[in-house]
Amino acid sequence: MSYEFCFQSTAELSTDFVRTTLNEFENDPILDPVFINEVRTTQANSPLARAFQAFDEGRFTDIPSLCTQELESSNNSLYELQTLLLRGSIYLLMGSYSEAVADFEAVINNPDATEKVLNDAEIRKAKNTQVFII
Repeated sequence: MSYEFCFQSTAELSTDFVRTTLNEFENDPILDPVFINEVRTTQANSPLARAFQAFDEGRFTDIPSLCTQELESSNNSLYELQTLLLRGSIYLLMGSYSEAVADFEAVINNPDATEKVLNDAEIRKAKNTQVFII
C-alpha cells in the first residue's frame, strides 16, 4: 500500500491556498502574531525568523529548509516543536506526506509538548491527510 497526496506540485502552493488552509486552525500556535513577534524580536537572524519572513513573502518552498536549519542549529531550540509543526504543515501542503507525518509524530511523541501544540499536531495529522490509497 502506498500513499499519494492530492497536491503533488509546489506550483499549486498559492498564497491564498496556503493562508486559507493554515487559517483553519483556531489560535494556531505557529502563526500566532505574538509568537512570530517573539521569534523576530529575540532571534531576529535565526532560520526560524527567516522562515516567517519567507511565509510573509509567499516563498513557501523555502520554509522547510529554513526550519531544518533551525532544528540543526541547536540541539535545544527554544522553538523546536513549533518549528516541526510549521515544517510539517508546509510539507503537507507541498505533497511531502511522509515528511509531514514524521514532523507531526515528533511533536506528538515529545513529552515536552504543551497541550495546545500537541492537539494542533494531532489535528493537522488527521484533518489534512487527504490521501489516496493506491
